[in-house]
Amino acid sequence: MSFKVRIRGIYATALTKLLLDSGFDIVDPSLEVRKRLSLGDSIYDEPDVYITHDGRDPSRILVEGDNEACKALINVLRYKVPYIAIFESRFNPYSVYLAIVVAGTDEGILVDLGGIYGLLVGASRTYSIGERVVAQVQAPCWSGMPKLSDSVTLKGRFTRLSQGFGVEFDPRIRDECVKMDLIRLVEKLGLKGFKVYFSASSIGRSIADIVEDLRSLASRYIQIYKKVGESGAPSIVEPGVKAFLVEFTSISKTRLDEVRGSTTPTIEGHHSFKCCKTLGVIVDFTEYLIARGFDRKILSDMLRGYVYRSIEVGSRIEFMHATLTGRILKLKPGVVRYFDGKLMIVQRVFSGKGVYDGFNIPISPGDVCYTVIENGSWILRHIYLSQNGLKGEYININTPPEILPGMIRYLDLAVDVIRTSDGEVKIIDLEELKKFLDEGVIGRDLYEIALTKAKEAEDGLKGGWKPVDEILRYIESIQI
Repeated sequence: MSFKVRIRGIYATALTKLLLDSGFDIVDPSLEVRKRLSLGDSIYDEPDVYITHDGRDPSRILVEGDNEACKALINVLRYKVPYIAIFESRFNPYSVYLAIVVAGTDEGILVDLGGIYGLLVGASRTYSIGERVVAQVQAPCWSGMPKLSDSVTLKGRFTRLSQGFGVEFDPRIRDECVKMDLIRLVEKLGLKGFKVYFSASSIGRSIADIVEDLRSLASRYIQIYKKVGESGAPSIVEPGVKAFLVEFTSISKTRLDEVRGSTTPTIEGHHSFKCCKTLGVIVDFTEYLIARGFDRKILSDMLRGYVYRSIEVGSRIEFMHATLTGRILKLKPGVVRYFDGKLMIVQRVFSGKGVYDGFNIPISPGDVCYTVIENGSWILRHIYLSQNGLKGEYININTPPEILPGMIRYLDLAVDVIRTSDGEVKIIDLEELKKFLDEGVIGRDLYEIALTKAKEAEDGLKGGWKPVDEILRYIESIQI
């Protein structure tokens, strides 16, 4: 079975090429993608699955839609794009529950969904504790409680139906005569108490198709509230759609660069650099030059050199620490003490209190961490010092970091290696790494390379790497 997919965002060209080659149908491609892949006229149709950029992090995409279509698409990405991480929403977006009101809070109304809880926000009326309420999940939920609404919206192939009044149109439906015909059609069907939205996929569709879609949605709506009268609460009455976040690591992006490069001039590091807003125009201009015959390798080296020269010794740099739980942590920023394009040393000074992860020893004001970052390496080497000397070394196992203006970004792979102040070396959190494999967050490729790099780090700390005192003497010699 062929599934229809609509793709938007900075990965659109590469993903369109990958999915076309895997038998997917592309719906409503952008003008640029149509030109690059010779797709012909834009096709307006309701997709089985949507791909959009994640508004919080450009290294991620949101995949949302039909269960089978999403599974097929995710399988293609796992097979064709290396070293990705995949997070599934804990609740299906647009699923509908018959919930029970538990309590009012400052953020909304706490409701019981069946042994799990959600937060009803923007309620249309006041509810009493113990009252039953029809509530719909509004968006994907990666952690915590889902946010729900007591206004249910159902989505069809060409239209959407929700409680209310009136008719609305996708901005691409511009013909006023067509709009009037559709308004009259809604009035003729007698859809009282419903607000109707016509999507772009309704353009060019027959009246019979649109009527069938609207009647189907109205019937589903009635069935939902019929189930509410028949079902016990709390319970689920409409399954909604699937949603996944896909994390593209630095190596994933290199593969997507190659795929994009098979269709249009593409600079080395295209997708990594496009994740940085300040570099977008420079990337576009560089690729404009490649398209006109300039040497790609020379321009790629020049762009990377431009980016690296912007990272000056003494400048502030942030650590974007993406985790396999789906969270992105901003670690304490540091100061660049050395950077030659291949090796970076960052100094961080701690002022607060707490406990060092892995060591279970306290953080003291004035403690210093030197982080050694090698371009292309699967590890970050953290050396923790107090005024009295070494507190320990912490080797973070992660995907090769992306070095961008003012920022280092990587995906943490859960497993780490530590050396205590008395010289004991051990690998920690192996069971956590295995858990993420079992849950499908990572594939066997990331799991196995994380184990390999952890063993290499363990061997290195036991004798293969430069001693800490040698590194510290070097750092001391380059202090500014």
